[in-house]
Amino acid sequence: MLWERMVRAAKLDPGLYDEVERDVSATTQALLVVVIVAVLSGIGGGIRAGIIGLIGAVISAVVGSFAGSRSISK
Repeated sequence: MLWERMVRAAKLDPGLYDEVERDVSATTQALLVVVIVAVLSGIGGGIRAGIIGLIGAVISAVVGSFAGSRSISK
């Protein structure tokens, strides 16, 4: 279900947004997607800048996602 939602979000499927709004488990899934993206971003950063790049990219991705979601929700 998570993978299907990720694909639908990438395709900008309008029906997905109503579905997610009604689904109470969507917050957990959204957090999981943020963590997946943060880890992949960290791997990319780690390739270029070693372990410090990995850690920095993961922290940056998580903080950036949190800040973005807080600014949109207000």
